[in-house]
Amino acid sequence: MSANYPELHVDWIVDLRHRMKLNYETLENFADSNKLNYLDCFWFFKGNPVVEESFKGICNVLDCDWEKVQLPHI
Repeated sequence: MSANYPELHVDWIVDLRHRMKLNYETLENFADSNKLNYLDCFWFFKGNPVVEESFKGICNVLDCDWEKVQLPHI
């Protein structure tokens, strides 16, 4: 079974990064406080694909619908 790597839609990157910084100040605090993989968080906020589990976890912490913010697959 292959892993799904959803990508964050570019329109949401700035908004979600802002939400993260308001509540956690740094990416390290965000990842540590929510027991998330730091590198997955780093790449997520850079707009790169991350494994679906991490993608959903980050979106849940930031109170957004993970299906709404992911880049549609063609």
